[in-house]
Amino acid sequence: MNSLPEQMNNYNLPPQEIIDQKLKILSDYYPTFANKSEMDLKDLLKYNDLFQTHFDGLEQVQMTRTLQYELRQQSLQLAEANLELQKRVAKLRHEATAKEAELRELSSEFVEYSNKQVEKQREFFKRGQITKLIKKRDSLETESELIVDEFLNPVVGTGGLKNEQEISNFLSEFIKKRTNYHLLAAKHELIMKNNLL
Repeated sequence: MNSLPEQMNNYNLPPQEIIDQKLKILSDYYPTFANKSEMDLKDLLKYNDLFQTHFDGLEQVQMTRTLQYELRQQSLQLAEANLELQKRVAKLRHEATAKEAELRELSSEFVEYSNKQVEKQREFFKRGQITKLIKKRDSLETESELIVDEFLNPVVGTGGLKNEQEISNFLSEFIKKRTNYHLLAAKHELIMKNNLL
């Protein structure tokens, strides 16, 4: 047999303990409502402007609005600070772009001047080598002529005739000097002719 639903007692209100708990919560968190009479509560529900005034006066609502105001003010301050920073960042970005362009230009000039310096160094190196070669060649020519002069015009008091050993020494030294001279002269001519250095 089906059981019939429980008889509706006071519109099936919850037990009195739960009601007491809810009233305690109401009085703890919303004391202004807990202290209102039944007539005052009906008036609050009946008149919207009265309800709104009472609602706006609640401590929780005022705290929430205060927090909203403070958050709005802080947001505005952050937005202003961000706008200032944005201007500064844009300025720094512009300066960085200008510096980067300047750096590229200076780097290009540096490479160009470095290449010119290397070319000049090579040129001086070539000239230096050629100058050394010419000096050595001319020195050998002078030395070989001195050897001939000394052989043909002996120092007074040493005797005019040469023995076989002296002639052999003269020829050996003269040939050696002239051979080196001709080698250097040919090398110089080759370098100048073919622009090897």
